[in-house]
Amino acid sequence: MSLSRKLRWLSAATVALIAVSLHAQSRESISAAAAKGDSTAQYALGRIYLAGKTVPPDNAEALKWILRAAEQNNAQAQLKLGLLYEKGEAAPLDYSEAIKWYTRAAQRQSPIAQYNLGRMYLLGRGTRKNYPEAYTWFLASANLGDTDAQYYTGYMLERGYGVDRDDVEAGRWYLSAANQNHANSQNALARLYENGRGVVQNWIEATAWFRKAAEQGNASAQLSLGLIYDTGRGIDIDHLEAVKWYLASAEQGIAQAQYNIGISYMKGSGVERNYTNAYMWLIIALSHAGEHYDAWAVVRDQLSSRLTHEQIIEAQQLAQSWLKAHPGTP
Repeated sequence: MSLSRKLRWLSAATVALIAVSLHAQSRESISAAAAKGDSTAQYALGRIYLAGKTVPPDNAEALKWILRAAEQNNAQAQLKLGLLYEKGEAAPLDYSEAIKWYTRAAQRQSPIAQYNLGRMYLLGRGTRKNYPEAYTWFLASANLGDTDAQYYTGYMLERGYGVDRDDVEAGRWYLSAANQNHANSQNALARLYENGRGVVQNWIEATAWFRKAAEQGNASAQLSLGLIYDTGRGIDIDHLEAVKWYLASAEQGIAQAQYNIGISYMKGSGVERNYTNAYMWLIIALSHAGEHYDAWAVVRDQLSSRLTHEQIIEAQQLAQSWLKAHPGTP
């Protein structure tokens, strides 16, 4: 689950918890129970002040009551405190405090807290990067069924981060999450099949898993699926399908996909040949080409000889319009 999805899950779980544990009592009853030291009521009251729907929002009151619940070892309150400190919402941005509360919730077997703690150690937020510690917490969360943690457990195993490299075990964790429609895991599993790492190379399996991930919007998988259709690896060549998936990936800012669309327009492969559109996509790709810049620039410059000055201006304007309409990409 992504961080935003975890927040939505947490909100739903909280509503259910309040309904069951407090029998849909009024805010006044919750306040009374909170004042008497009921940690579930304290956490619920904090969430009420945080949401600001039935009372005016009050971050100070929210933090006070959630903290009181957390100090009584309420795991949901501890997790929520970690999230608030990590995101700087209703509390100062403080990664060290986030780690503190994630750790306490993780020790109480909260899979989300365990995953978040692993992420903090992996990224070095509030602490030095510590791959063995990150792996330990990802694995703990993965064993409790968190699909994000299962993906990162596979990720660490595949790369040998904090643990001995093991492609077979990585594939097992990717498969577990992939079977639960985790797109990143589906893409990672497809790459193992593509390269024959930890599994027997199998283009049919690779294509199937790339497709599942691509259909969920995974930009990397969309590019890979486009390449498979373009080259006919394990599947019939279909340039129309290739362009379809290149475009989906390009719209999400993947430079290689943008370059490939440019080449498709230049060759008339899967689309009608159009040098202006080709030049436009090459400009877009070159805006964040990285190590490919020099090679791709040569192709752009060669293409320019086939265009009039007016067509080059048009392509530049189209590229600028596209980039302006997609401010987050690249």
